[in-house]
Amino acid sequence: MKTFISLSALFLSLSLTAQTNTATWYLNDTSGNGIQSPSNTATGNYSTASGSVSTASGSYSTATEEAH
Repeated sequence: MKTFISLSALFLSLSLTAQTNTATWYLNDTSGNGIQSPSNTATGNYSTASGSVSTASGSYSTATEEAH
């Protein structure tokens, strides 16, 4: 029983601290139906833009920042 309680406490503490930064996404209501993160633009219908200063402009498009 002691082992079960210890493992339960460990699991709970790990699950509470698994993500320190929340991901913020916005729906683009002004120029399309895209989903974008801050500093990005998703103007195409059903498009997604993430990373830094990315633009997804065509329908069903995805844009991410290039790795440097």
